[in-house]
Amino acid sequence: MSFINRFRFISTKNILIWIGVGYLTGLSGTVVPERLFIPSYQEVCNTTYTVIHDADKLYGEYCDQIQHAHNIHEKYDEEMYVDLKESLLRNIATDLCKKRNIMYDYVYNFARYNEELASTIYRLREQRKILCRYIENLENKHPDPCMLERLRKAKKALKKCTNRTSLVSRYFSYHESYFNLFAITWTLFNHQYPTELQLIDIYCTNNTHCILRCFEEKLKAFIRHKSSCTYPFINYVNLLDKFITELETGNIHLTRNYKNLSSDASYLTSTLRFIRFVLTDALQEDYQKRGSRN
Repeated sequence: MSFINRFRFISTKNILIWIGVGYLTGLSGTVVPERLFIPSYQEVCNTTYTVIHDADKLYGEYCDQIQHAHNIHEKYDEEMYVDLKESLLRNIATDLCKKRNIMYDYVYNFARYNEELASTIYRLREQRKILCRYIENLENKHPDPCMLERLRKAKKALKKCTNRTSLVSRYFSYHESYFNLFAITWTLFNHQYPTELQLIDIYCTNNTHCILRCFEEKLKAFIRHKSSCTYPFINYVNLLDKFITELETGNIHLTRNYKNLSSDASYLTSTLRFIRFVLTDALQEDYQKRGSRN
């Protein structure tokens, strides 16, 4: 028998087996034997605990913090949204920024994080559907008290984990404007402009012409060293303007009165505007150079 004919024979045989299994199942009204192509009861139980473990590993710590700060237990009280607990929000947001490398693309990372959270909740709910079907099947057709008890315990643990993860999701959604603006301020403070902010602390404590002149020279030298482009100050100020706009927009769109974050964003906005003002002359020089070359 040639390879092609042998392949056709095997494929046809497999198809007939599957059709026969489906036909017999339909006639008898019983479940297809577990080992044919579906997981066993124990495998479903193990998978359930794996799903629970994965969700708790990602979001359990945040849920514990939220529940402790707002004194929430099994019954989730809507009053937790009234009391902002900004210190809690800052701790969670800081942890997220550190763990997820927010500095590279904070908008993408936070959007991606929310998608992952929604995906985890969906996985938990789908696993619950599977578990319920297995429990129903075991109750009606294959009595096994020990396995039934294990599956029921898994179902209870799964429900608790789903509630905990859903709490984190609702909390994050409610404070989304906070997390978005915090990601921007975190990026600017810690990764985009730490040197510039340090120079301001050193040279701009006293508002004298001499010290401000020193700051300007240090700042321009740093920007030239940092940039390899032809017009470093044009590129620098363009990016500066982008961040100023994002800070102002984020601050305006805060949905609650987050006093500390709003204050940080306002301070950072005014600081970046000051840097832009200091670079006015250098920026004009870059524009003149570019104009003369064109």
